[in-house]
Amino acid sequence: MSASRLSSRLVFAGECGQPLNDGHFGYVAGLLGHATEARTVIEDLKGRRERSYAPAVPIAGTYLALGEIDACLDWLETALSEREPYLGSVLVFPGYDRIQGQPRFVELVRQVGLADSCRSGMVASRPGFY
Repeated sequence: MSASRLSSRLVFAGECGQPLNDGHFGYVAGLLGHATEARTVIEDLKGRRERSYAPAVPIAGTYLALGEIDACLDWLETALSEREPYLGSVLVFPGYDRIQGQPRFVELVRQVGLADSCRSGMVASRPGFY
């Protein structure tokens, strides 16, 4: 299967896809410079949120990959306000390393109650995935 056909199938899988998987695709698309595909994922996930439940973390991750840090943090704050169970994953997913020094991210981690885990080196000691 060609890369463009695979890309199309993944982007439009949103109608029956899993939000977390779609978010991972959006993250990878954003990192690889496929901004149109990443934004399609974001719009699909936002649309699902209007119709039913869809987590905010995949939207945040896709914005992160696009380099839109404020939008990423906005969606992480939405995830916090909705008490999303996936929020803890941002401490172990290496993509978020680049914003761990951001004051909004530090405050978010504090509010989640995981700041002590960060200070104790739990996050810093995870195996690298680069």
